[in-house]
Amino acid sequence: MCAACNMSKANLLQGMAHPSRLSILEALRNGPRVVSDLVGVSGLKQSGVSNHLAHLHELGLVKRERHGQFVYYELSDPRVEMLLTVAGDLAAVTAPHSEDSASHKLIPRRPR
Repeated sequence: MCAACNMSKANLLQGMAHPSRLSILEALRNGPRVVSDLVGVSGLKQSGVSNHLAHLHELGLVKRERHGQFVYYELSDPRVEMLLTVAGDLAAVTAPHSEDSASHKLIPRRPR
């Protein structure tokens, strides 16, 4: 695979690798939402939600559409939802399970 392709994938996955961004993406699985809706479901401040949405938009994971004074955000492509589903399924079988998510540590890669 080409180095530029790997870099694009790494940027995409790195951009998704934030719990707040994932909670926003998960909320958008239910359809278009305005920032105030996302503030309610994410527990973040409006500025935080807006910043994360801007980053997700730059990555091409969400799109926005203005309707009057409101801007609605939604997943940009059905494959984003598929990626969230696959990531959740994979995490369920590979990630260490703990009541305290803060205790999760990266597991060193095994030498080949």
